[in-house]
Amino acid sequence: MGIPRLKDEKKALEALLYVAQQVSDMYSALKLLYFADKAHLARYGRLIYQDTYIAMVHGPVPSLAYDFVKFVRKEDSHRTMAIPVHEAFRMEGDTIIPLRPPRLEFLSASEVECLAKVLAEYGNLPFPEIWEKSKDDAWFRTAENKPISLRKIVLTLPNSQLLLDYLFSA
Repeated sequence: MGIPRLKDEKKALEALLYVAQQVSDMYSALKLLYFADKAHLARYGRLIYQDTYIAMVHGPVPSLAYDFVKFVRKEDSHRTMAIPVHEAFRMEGDTIIPLRPPRLEFLSASEVECLAKVLAEYGNLPFPEIWEKSKDDAWFRTAENKPISLRKIVLTLPNSQLLLDYLFSA
C-alpha cells in the first residue's frame, strides 16, 4: 500500500474556511469537502488533507472537519485542538461563520482548483440535492457511522483502476 500520510489540520481548517466563504450551511460545506477530495483524488492521486470520511446518515462526513465544527459548538468538551479553530470561525446553529478569510498559503494550487470547481458546480444547490449526490457506492457499501475506506472511494471514480494501481501497489 502507498505511503500513509497524516491528516493536515491546518490545511483542513483552511479548506473548510474556503468552502464556508460561499456555502455556510455546515451540512452542505462538509459534503462539498467530500466532492473536492474526490475530484483531487481523481486528478492528482491524493486527498487534499488526508481526512477520513465517515458514512453518517446524511452521507459521507469528513471526520476532522466535523471535529472542528463540534469543537467550536462545544459539543465535545474533553477535546482540545492543536490549532486555533475558535479564531477561524464560529457557529450559529448549523451555520459556519468565518472570522477570517482562508489562508491560501496552506493550500496548493491544485487543491484550490478542486475546491473552486466543486463550489462552482455544487455551491448553489440546496442541501437535499447535495445530500443525494453525496450518497455514492462508497457510502452505500459502508456501515453507518463507520469509516469509508479509501479503496471504496477510489472505486467510485472513473479512473479507479489506475488510481488503485498507483495508491495500493506494493
